[in-house]
Order: sequence, then C-alpha cells, then structure tokens
Amino acid sequence: MRNSIKALLTATVAVMIGAGAMTGPAEASVSQGWVAATTNWLGDDWDDEGEVSRNSHAYSGATGLWQAVLWADGAIESNGTRYDAEDIDCEFGPNTEAATRSWQRTTGGLSVDGQAGPRTWTAAGDHLVLDGWYEDAAIVKYVGRYGGRSFRVYRFPLDGSSTAGAYFTVAWDWSYFTYDYKPSHCAGVPGVLAS
Repeated sequence: MRNSIKALLTATVAVMIGAGAMTGPAEASVSQGWVAATTNWLGDDWDDEGEVSRNSHAYSGATGLWQAVLWADGAIESNGTRYDAEDIDCEFGPNTEAATRSWQRTTGGLSVDGQAGPRTWTAAGDHLVLDGWYEDAAIVKYVGRYGGRSFRVYRFPLDGSSTAGAYFTVAWDWSYFTYDYKPSHCAGVPGVLAS
C-alpha cells in the first residue's frame, strides 16, 4: 500500500517539477518544494520552513497547512470570530493574515507581522506529537490550543528517497504540503479530525 501511495505522490511531484512548480528561495524545505522534516525528532520538524504570506507562497499546500494550525488554535479572523474550517482554502488572503496576527499575539515572543515565517512555524511545531504509524509513514498530530481541535497528517520516513520527511495528507486527494502549488482539492481541515 505504501509503495502505491508513494508512487502516486512521487509521480505528482515529478509532474509539478516538470511544469516548473517547485521553485523557491533557499530555505531547506522550500527548496525541497514541500513542508518536510529534517530529523527523526518531531520537536524540530517545522524549524526550517519558509515563509507563507500574502506575498510569498500565497497559493499553496503549505498555506493550507498553516491555515489548519490557525483553525486548531482558534485564531481570531478579520470579522472577530474564530478561524473556521471553511476558511481553509490554501489561499493566504487578508483573513488569513488577520488570523496569523492574532495567533502571533497569543503565542508570544513573535513579531506580529501577519506572515508565517520560520520563527512562527517553529512555534507551531512545538505542538506536534507522534500519533502512530501507517505502514512506515508517521502519523503526526497537531494538538491545537482551542476547544480540543487537532488534526492529523502523515510524514514519510527519512529514508534517503526524494520524498524523505515530506508531510502529506490524504484529505486533499493525496497532496503534499507544497510551497508553490495549490492542491486542486484544498478545502477544510487537511487531515482526519482528532480528539
């Protein structure tokens, strides 16, 4: 099963690379093209992530993953309500920027700039826990800070392959959390809801 999942995801990435969709600045995971781990320890999985904002990787799977964090942590959106699952659309617009500012204010120790840069991703990564295994892919749970909201995503092992450490979801039609590609089925929380 893992081989067929990995083959499908690898073929998708190959098509995207061939189409020029995987370009970006020099941050480790951005240059890989997707949100990825660099060690086997979850505590630093998101420490090298690139920026997602209205001006950088605004239409991407990485933005959708960031929006799921905003949802799980109950960030306040532009209309004064909590960030909703319906707000997750892989597009970093004014509402996501407002919710990011809210998240940064309540997290503390961060610049309140409305951009999910490396320090913001690192702070979010502190809420990742291992929640099991599916074959040799880790099931990673983001433990939200609001009302028991959490979500699960998958991470390939660090096995030296082209997809080593890559985070992905089955909820958006088997998509990686890419930086320069918006999954065609991006809608709602990108993983099985966890309690």
